[in-house]
Amino acid sequence: ERSGHSAVWTGQEMIVWGGVNRGIYLNGGARYTPTPQGWVTVNTAGAPSARTGHAAAWTGRYMVIFGGRNNAGMQADGGLYDPSGNGWSALPLNGAPPGARMGATMIWTGNALIVWGGFSNTGHWASGAVLSFDAQGVPGAWTNLAAPSGFSGRMGHVGIWDGQRLIVWGGRSSSGQILGDGAV
Repeated sequence: ERSGHSAVWTGQEMIVWGGVNRGIYLNGGARYTPTPQGWVTVNTAGAPSARTGHAAAWTGRYMVIFGGRNNAGMQADGGLYDPSGNGWSALPLNGAPPGARMGATMIWTGNALIVWGGFSNTGHWASGAVLSFDAQGVPGAWTNLAAPSGFSGRMGHVGIWDGQRLIVWGGRSSSGQILGDGAV
């Protein structure tokens, strides 16, 4: 039982991780295979701290987790889960990683992760960062991703990758206003 968790589809199974249950933050999860139906527990050794509201994406090799919150507050870290070895490694934080946030969009482009938007203790983010990966699928360094001029910070928005661009639409501003705009 959980809410505020993440899930990704690997092409063969769904991986569910994190969330909260009755006020307790979770750092565990499981992998579900539809054919044959079955669940396998995700190893928690080396996993990121328990959290809810984090972003997740599938890279073709890893489930990547970033951000979220727990009893310690907003999180500015994450992890890489490799289902082939049922193990975790820390998400690199070199370069210019995104600040602590929850409710962000995370998109896999085919060779990089984009984290954008979300909520922090100081308001809504109108920025993000890009984490590049090498040809072997190993993450490198983060680079800053600024918002277009005049585009406000938000959470609860949606983001997609169209093969060349991140497209963001809607969400809620830090004042609670429902937003009807977007950016590319």
